[in-house]
Amino acid sequence: MNSWKQLVALLLVGCLVTLPMQARSASQVGAVRPDPGILEGASVKVSLVDGKTLEGLVEAADENGFLLASKGAHSSTRIEYHQVAKVRLPRPVYRSSVADPGAVRRVALTLGIGHHVLARVAAGPTYRGHIQAIEADHLALLLDHDHGVMQVPFSEIRHLEQNLSRGAKLAIILGAVGGTILIIVLYAWALSDLQTR
Repeated sequence: MNSWKQLVALLLVGCLVTLPMQARSASQVGAVRPDPGILEGASVKVSLVDGKTLEGLVEAADENGFLLASKGAHSSTRIEYHQVAKVRLPRPVYRSSVADPGAVRRVALTLGIGHHVLARVAAGPTYRGHIQAIEADHLALLLDHDHGVMQVPFSEIRHLEQNLSRGAKLAIILGAVGGTILIIVLYAWALSDLQTR
């Protein structure tokens, strides 16, 4: 029975150690060829296959690679996707008091169709809903509770980010609390077993 408790404790510790390693940020592209619209104008950190790391602003992108203006350099470097090990994009959030339609579209493309978002416009309400379509000049949102589709021009958006529903937030909180309680109970159980020896 004691070895069973030790095995359970080791498995739980192993899960806790490997969880962060398995978690992959949505903003890490890796070997996937991203939509050029996501990269253009973005400030990125690029890890190349040969081990080099570059940072800079993507001036242009196409289906084969992108043009990176490195920080501190006066020239741009062409990088092909087969040279790239990982691309770190900025966090997919847009907040500004000044309109930047390109940046808003980039955030929308990074989040993708189907994501639940919060979109705040310059002189109006805050919209919450699922991204239905991303066009050249606007975002189509399927609004919560209304079930109507709203077309929001990129030039009017001042804040755009992923918005978790109340149910998702509650599930995250309950999962974290439940996991913490489980770890404490198992630790106390294993500790009491060691003290009885």
